[in-house]
Amino acid sequence: MTTKYKPSAVQHKCECFICHRNYTAGLEHHHMIPGRQRKSCDDNGLWIWLCHECHRKLHDKGEHDAEIRALAQRSFIEQMKKKGYPEATCKEEWFRIFGKFYE
Repeated sequence: MTTKYKPSAVQHKCECFICHRNYTAGLEHHHMIPGRQRKSCDDNGLWIWLCHECHRKLHDKGEHDAEIRALAQRSFIEQMKKKGYPEATCKEEWFRIFGKFYE
């Protein structure tokens, strides 16, 4: 499956992140942080694949939403730490970009 986005920082398999069913087509791109943060999510690989059913449940009922947002934050901070930044700087940068902490 090809995509115009930076590779996902949290998902390496082409399957639904929630139900783990394999799909050859029909997976949907989900930004892990909502609203105006889509571009920042794309730039930092903070997106996951979801099947239509799980994507709809997440948006309609908020199922797994808190866990996914917290995972995005942890992944972003870990990416920056691997680049050599201290944790405090990583958290400041997260807040500068996303404006909220999810853990």
